[in-house]
Amino acid sequence: MEPAPLAPSPSAAWLDRLLGGAVTEGVVDLHLEPDRAGLWVRRRGAGGWEEERVPATIAGPELVARIKVLAHLDPNERRLPLDGRLRWSGGTQTADFRVATLPALHGEVVALRVLQRSAVPPALSSLGLSSAAEERLRSWLAQGRGLVAIAGPTGAGKTTTAYAALGCVDATQRKIMTVEDPVEFQRDGFVQIAVDAEQGLTFADALRSLLRQDPDLIFVGEVRDAATAAVAVQAALTGHGVVATVHAASTEGAIIRLLDLGVEPFLLADALAGVVAQRLVARLCPVCRVPAPWPRDLGPSPDGVVSGAERSGAMTRGPGCAACAGRGVVGRVGFFEVIAVTRAIREAMVRVDGLEALRGAMAAEVAVERGGGLRAQLLEAACRGGIDVNDACTGMGDADDGG
Repeated sequence: MEPAPLAPSPSAAWLDRLLGGAVTEGVVDLHLEPDRAGLWVRRRGAGGWEEERVPATIAGPELVARIKVLAHLDPNERRLPLDGRLRWSGGTQTADFRVATLPALHGEVVALRVLQRSAVPPALSSLGLSSAAEERLRSWLAQGRGLVAIAGPTGAGKTTTAYAALGCVDATQRKIMTVEDPVEFQRDGFVQIAVDAEQGLTFADALRSLLRQDPDLIFVGEVRDAATAAVAVQAALTGHGVVATVHAASTEGAIIRLLDLGVEPFLLADALAGVVAQRLVARLCPVCRVPAPWPRDLGPSPDGVVSGAERSGAMTRGPGCAACAGRGVVGRVGFFEVIAVTRAIREAMVRVDGLEALRGAMAAEVAVERGGGLRAQLLEAACRGGIDVNDACTGMGDADDGG
């Protein structure tokens, strides 16, 4: 007779529930943080950060060791930072988590980022771009030449937007290759490369090798150094379509970031087709949201932004209800600014005193956009009561930053 299977330890069972709950509830980040009294778990989802104590019955070191084993890391290495990846499965659901550990005063800090909700990214039409912005993105990819930079803070959904845009291209007719750290969506028909700096495969090295494979479209998961920026721009100049994410607060900031990485202005001006800046903001629960004063940081209340019939006025997160599972918010909504690189923008980029001219040219292009830029969209959503007016204030502060 075969022995009965061993029941999972309390730490293993608790971790499985934690990861499963993160997938089900749309959590983006999980952090385990030790202090003198034990361990905290912090979750970041649509409603922002929530935290709670890990039960005293769960041994912190055992929990961390369990995560390391699942992420194929050495559980006995507690002195150095480690990076890995684990896959969770439960019923019909699967998700990948990026894992990063760091030694701290009271034990190891563990950060887990949920990387994959489904095997298929959403359709571009479902993200919330205006029809003009969506058409502009599609046309850039269709022409198959030039660099499209997608900018935003961490967690803004830049990779999701990139894959949604690439999904508009017929992969049977064009060769699409990606370089990422790690690969976040696994797509049939794409050649996907995960960089591994420890083994000597950096973004720049992978890109150089990739160009010898004759790709039509290239996705660069993140432009984070001068070498990667230089190769990405060179690829765009030599007849390839390149989509790359950049950590920057605005469309203008994305250009400045690439210039700061050492790309020659005249090369970037020739290579860059367009820039996307985006935000993800929590959507207020329409049932329990409550009125809020209009923040001074937003200036006078723009009563003329939307009609009286559509305007709900400034709102903020309510106490929570059954409709929002007590969170006060229901999912997140995307805001996008999609700017074509016009002749005026190109000329400003190559001028010695071009920063002010660049800002003016970018502002002029935003002004003619249907739907407006990030600031106008956030203001309108706040006036309609769709998002927390304080979140709108935060988002506009970032958007006004030059990068």
